[in-house]
Amino acid sequence: MKKLIKLLKYLFFTLTLIIVIVLIWFLAKPVWHHFVTYPRLQEKVSEFKKLRKEPANITKLNVYKGVMHLHSYLSHDSEGTLNDLIPAAKNNGIEFMFLTDHPRYDLDTFPRGYNGVYDGVLIVPGSEKHGYVAWPIDSTVIDLKTNPDTIAKNIVENGGIVFFSHTEEKRNWGNPYYQGMEIYNFHTDTKDETLTPQIFNFLVNGEIPHLGFARNV
Repeated sequence: MKKLIKLLKYLFFTLTLIIVIVLIWFLAKPVWHHFVTYPRLQEKVSEFKKLRKEPANITKLNVYKGVMHLHSYLSHDSEGTLNDLIPAAKNNGIEFMFLTDHPRYDLDTFPRGYNGVYDGVLIVPGSEKHGYVAWPIDSTVIDLKTNPDTIAKNIVENGGIVFFSHTEEKRNWGNPYYQGMEIYNFHTDTKDETLTPQIFNFLVNGEIPHLGFARNV
């Protein structure tokens, strides 16, 4: 019995040691990022932002700053309400937000969710599906079982807007009804990362999401 207890103790301490070594292995780089890499990066970004100068206004057109891919509480991957969206917009000088909420059914009805001007911030309801983001602008129902190219055509011909999203995916790039596209997307960027180190980096640095995902910086 004593030999068994002694053996179990050795196994326990060995297993504990292995777990500690594995944790150190995976946490060493995220912790280094947290205390060294990311503070330096943030400092450089702040210095770079100070160099920014507003370009001269050479036309009578107004310039508005906004976001055209974000989700609200209506999407499965967001909990954002007006109490979250509006203060965030105000803090970042955002004047308009074009929502791109994920539809939950085959029929997507507009407008749904937030629609209008809230404390000076314009919110336009939209949808993200099948590699595109769409804002019908007018009241409508979209049958998501329809071919995406046909949906884009119908929306644009009725005064709406359609952009390509998640541009790493295959789609019909020749469709003339798409009026814009995403240049960068966090989701796209993380898909080529190894999952386990990314998880540990997010556990350590996830309080600032873009740093939590920036494992290889």
